[in-house]
Amino acid sequence: MKKTNHCDSFRGENYYSKTVCYKMKLSFVLIFMTIVELSATTVFSQNKIDFNYRDVPLKKILDEIKLQTDFNFFYNIKEIDDKKRMSFKAEKEPLRVVLKKLGDQEYLDYTINGKHIILTKRKLLNKSTLPSVQEKEIKGVIRESSGSPLPGASVLVKGTDIGTLSDFDGNFSIQVPDGKNTLIISYLGFATTEVDIAGKITIDITLQSEANQLEDVMLVGSRSNVARTNVERAAPVDVLRTQDLVSTGQTELAQQIHFQAPSFNSTKYGIVNVTSYVDPATLRGLGTDQTLVLINGKRRHQSAALNVNRVVGRGSVGTDLNAIPSAAIERIEILRSGAAAQYGSDAIAGIVNLVLKDDYDKNSITAKSGISSRSDGAVYDFSVNLGNRIAEKENSYLNTTFYFHHNEETDRKDTYSGFVFDRDDEVNDALLVEQNGFDRDKDVGTKFGQSRNTMGAIIFNGAYPINESWEVYGFGGISHKKLLSFGFFRQPGRVERAVPEIYPLGYSPLYPATSTDAQVSLGVQNDLRDGWNFDLSVTYGKNWLATYTENGANASFGIFTPTEFYLGNNNFGHTSVNTSISKTYRDINMLKSLSLAFGAEFKNEEYQITVGDRVSYSEGPFADQGEFSSSGKIGFSAREAVDKNRANYGVFVDIESDISEALLVGVAARVEDYNGFGANVSGKLNARLKFTKNFSLRASVNRGFRAPSLHQLNFSANDPQFGINAQGEDDSINILHIRNDDPTVRKLGYGNLDAETSWDYNVGITAKLGKKILLTLDAYRVDVQDRIIISESLDVNDIGLPELFTEQNIAEIQFFTNAVDTKTTGVDFVGTYTERFGANDDKTFTTTLSATLNKTEFNSEVRTSQELQALGVTEVVGERMRGLVEVAQPKNKFILSLDYKSKRFFTTVRLTRFGEVSDVDSRDGNSEFQVKEAKFVTDLSLGFNFSEKFSWNASVNNLFDVFPDRNLYGGRFNGLSPYGRSTSQFGVMGSFFSTGFNFNF
Repeated sequence: MKKTNHCDSFRGENYYSKTVCYKMKLSFVLIFMTIVELSATTVFSQNKIDFNYRDVPLKKILDEIKLQTDFNFFYNIKEIDDKKRMSFKAEKEPLRVVLKKLGDQEYLDYTINGKHIILTKRKLLNKSTLPSVQEKEIKGVIRESSGSPLPGASVLVKGTDIGTLSDFDGNFSIQVPDGKNTLIISYLGFATTEVDIAGKITIDITLQSEANQLEDVMLVGSRSNVARTNVERAAPVDVLRTQDLVSTGQTELAQQIHFQAPSFNSTKYGIVNVTSYVDPATLRGLGTDQTLVLINGKRRHQSAALNVNRVVGRGSVGTDLNAIPSAAIERIEILRSGAAAQYGSDAIAGIVNLVLKDDYDKNSITAKSGISSRSDGAVYDFSVNLGNRIAEKENSYLNTTFYFHHNEETDRKDTYSGFVFDRDDEVNDALLVEQNGFDRDKDVGTKFGQSRNTMGAIIFNGAYPINESWEVYGFGGISHKKLLSFGFFRQPGRVERAVPEIYPLGYSPLYPATSTDAQVSLGVQNDLRDGWNFDLSVTYGKNWLATYTENGANASFGIFTPTEFYLGNNNFGHTSVNTSISKTYRDINMLKSLSLAFGAEFKNEEYQITVGDRVSYSEGPFADQGEFSSSGKIGFSAREAVDKNRANYGVFVDIESDISEALLVGVAARVEDYNGFGANVSGKLNARLKFTKNFSLRASVNRGFRAPSLHQLNFSANDPQFGINAQGEDDSINILHIRNDDPTVRKLGYGNLDAETSWDYNVGITAKLGKKILLTLDAYRVDVQDRIIISESLDVNDIGLPELFTEQNIAEIQFFTNAVDTKTTGVDFVGTYTERFGANDDKTFTTTLSATLNKTEFNSEVRTSQELQALGVTEVVGERMRGLVEVAQPKNKFILSLDYKSKRFFTTVRLTRFGEVSDVDSRDGNSEFQVKEAKFVTDLSLGFNFSEKFSWNASVNNLFDVFPDRNLYGGRFNGLSPYGRSTSQFGVMGSFFSTGFNFNF
């Protein structure tokens, strides 16, 4: 996949200053102190040019040079007639030789800046032979709306052939004849502007992009070299830029996307084991592990944490997006369509591609702090982004981001209402509470809300051209988190968990963890003969998650129990080797374009569970009371410890063609073979038909697959989970999760997991109404066969197998199955209206309405084995798990965003409607899930640019302090979890206020 994006705009060359050299050295030192120096994205270097055209338009010659070199041409069509017919021949000659020959033949001058070639008409007139004309000098600067200078912009005196170009800082100077009062300013991709200069000697010009944010050219979903906007593609893609993410007021990446992209959901959960460390993130209402995350087009490793808790995403493992700071990201591309044929397993729901910054001449410092309306959850964010050349090499870059984040925990529990000292006699318990001076607020350390998190990260991205043909690139980084989540209150009256000598008033365990993510991708890229592009890369990424317990106990050791435990590590990583070769033909035979791509991939995955402290999982000498492990979380024993790896091999072909100006067709296929699992074939067919220039129909069909993760194949644990016990009470239940290769699972009629396979159908329309309105509407259906899902927690007594588990104090067991098929249907809508006004159209008002409506449901009977049915189990997947799949995520989400930007001031008002959800832990008297109503959340952000270098911003999230509905029937855990733990539309933060600044240098 082509990752080039640093060729999209001109960059300044003033990096030779001592200050920038110092910054470059500082970047190198800091990178070597962490992981590795290098970095990535891609550039296509020039090649020997070879063609022979007779009697063709000049534009045909320029397009051929661009095709063979990937250099872009910029020129004023009023100055240079690109329709003029001509003949020209190049015989395997370097670019500069070809440009000189073309310039001499057509009387053109050229300037090369990075990957851009600026053409101007060669001046043939001798001023000394012209009549004397009085002139005045006009100076000015040309910028885009963000304030960045536009080098190479064309400045033309209207009604003459007098013109010039802006320099690398956007500055220009031009001599204007007397009587001429209008300049024409033009730049590719921006609206041409006429400026009145009467009575002026200096002017400041801001050019507005001709395309709004929905028309960004993107990389994901196509390997064609033909630049296409979203409305020109055969599949829908959302593009979110850094400023879009920042405008949400959120501080972590997953939540920033959550409030920008309706089809993407990721919220905070409280008191949910490892889910407190990695926020579940889903796309189009499907599973957490059915979305593939890429960085610069290369696969990102997943988290080591498997979510086995009764929350959204149960049984799945996702990618920790919050390990990557938005300060390092140029843009995010969200492909809302299956793409397993192009990118491999896991891309059933779609792709999230994070494109890293590649600036070499921009540097910034950003800082932000905030706090909730309840004076908790304080946040501190700080980042430094540095862009440099590497050894002052032209077309090289090294962009580095240093990031620090800290947020305190929040607490949204109610006053504890359960028993404390005596479970059987409430009157006596109330008396004991009073006699012991127990405070139901202060003496209960449980906190329900977001976890405490301290994170540091370094992310880098760079490229270095070795010569005219070869380039080395690389990117990656490291992040480290220190996390703290909270456990439920252990009452002194619950004797099986009590150690009154240490905790006379009971205790609330703390669950610290450290999570480290590291990734590095290195590659080389080369333009082969005849326009073929070659790419070879190696990526290694890994997550280490170490878990602990503090303020806890193992009651079976009595007064000898430790209060702190190391529970063990979960580790997951992968190494992938990718190679691809591609070429785009233009005007070949009867086709307008033909893009061919072939490639292969090798991937090796590794998964480990390491043993914790012995006392964290062992039964002590005082085990009569029924406790045998550390409180709340049981350490991993030698029985659960694993060290597994798996290799897979894949080959793919990807073809895309503009059959005509109106019809685009693409087809892709991939074959992958997993060691110990088998082969699978995925495919894709898509098309886009333009009925008019501004109205198109698009459609696609994808067959995808997702192999069982190593976590799902190898995870096992004895895990106490809070749920509803046999008496209908909130309680902690010891649940043994068994691996599928365990003989017990085979006795129950289940065994090896199969891959999930999917059929994905998409159809949509795109429309542009003038230059102000842009609309997209896409409908989809995703059928998943053999969905991997955790079984119901089966009571060992009910299924007649207590003899296997009595020594382990196990109440229930669970395991993975392929027991159901699911169907997801939905509609996505995006509409944008943009109005520009002001003296130079430097003020912009944008209204965006985006929405998603979807529904996921079981599409088959639950496949319960005969062995389980013989034991009296009617369904291996029960109502609670079914509810987490079908109704625990919002079925619809609407986002209305109003944005205003001027040179000095910017503001955003965002109204988000989160659809209803159902809580599987809260059931009424008829055993129906409690339905939690839809809610509106309002966010406000504003800012002020004091200068080109310094800006200030402030935001209020959830302005009206809206909360989800409280649980009415269960899952409240005596007030410690009033809003429930199984689902969350938008978290329980409430109003949050923040402010920050940005300094460019």
